[in-house]
Amino acid sequence: MSVSIAALALILLTVHAVPAHAIEPPMHVASQAPLQSIRLATVPAAGTPPRQGEVRVQLTSTWTNVWINERPNLLVDYEATDTRLAATWGLSDTFSVQLEYDERRRFGGSLDSFIQEFHHEIGNGLNGRDTVPRDSIHIEVRDPSSGELLISRHDSRTFARGLSLTAARSRELPRGRLAFSATLRVPVRYGGEEVSTSSDAGLSVAWAHDLAGRSIHVGAAVARLGRTRLEFPAERLQMTGFAALVRPLTPRAAVIVQYLFNEGVAVSGPLSESAHEVTVGGRFRLSDQAALDVGLVENIINYDNGPDFGIHFGINWTRH
Repeated sequence: MSVSIAALALILLTVHAVPAHAIEPPMHVASQAPLQSIRLATVPAAGTPPRQGEVRVQLTSTWTNVWINERPNLLVDYEATDTRLAATWGLSDTFSVQLEYDERRRFGGSLDSFIQEFHHEIGNGLNGRDTVPRDSIHIEVRDPSSGELLISRHDSRTFARGLSLTAARSRELPRGRLAFSATLRVPVRYGGEEVSTSSDAGLSVAWAHDLAGRSIHVGAAVARLGRTRLEFPAERLQMTGFAALVRPLTPRAAVIVQYLFNEGVAVSGPLSESAHEVTVGGRFRLSDQAALDVGLVENIINYDNGPDFGIHFGINWTRH
């Protein structure tokens, strides 16, 4: 998939940007790595905040295929959808609150055949994909020292649900906009496999700037896990880094490329590695109030703790 990602990203450097009326926000794509995706997911970005009395509603769904082959200690093979519904209220021109519901569901999926054929066409190895049945679920974690099976899951199910409340304040700078936010996520325990059994909390800071019609975003965040019930030790604090470039092509279409970094959750082993995920796609404004986001997601740098490939969709609606 790296060829497609690189080709789409090249558009940002070669196509002339049209003037933008406001700082375009990036896509809201949280981490899709196995453990990072079932805790508080932070995407620290500072777009144009809602004005006082304005309401924004966002529905997103990210469909990813995850393959990690570190046998005999670790085998992770599944597909998942990460669905999020968020509503943001502008209490003033600089202060807003957001309520978000997130749900993660795993299943056997149907992307294995496409991914294997694509890897074959570009000459990439399959890394053992052909040794397990296609479109199946395998989540197996063993103790490296004893070989004891710690986790064994092969069922389709909704495995994480949560409610998040975020308060955000922004301020205009001579160059750009600075935003601060605080988030509290409460797991809905009947999801069954959440990392935390109590609330996660996070703080983030982000800067955005319009440069010759292009929106530039840089942000960082720290999240603290609540009480965990994993079968292995987990880090309580995780750092997140974010960078994005949004380049309008027409008054109603823009190309977006963004990078999300998340520290690992497990204390040791392959799942302790940081996740590096890139999303490349576009935004299409259907009207002055509605926009559609479409993107492709892929992990980079570290290939053993992240999504192999994903597709992102988002609908954004604003009531002025």
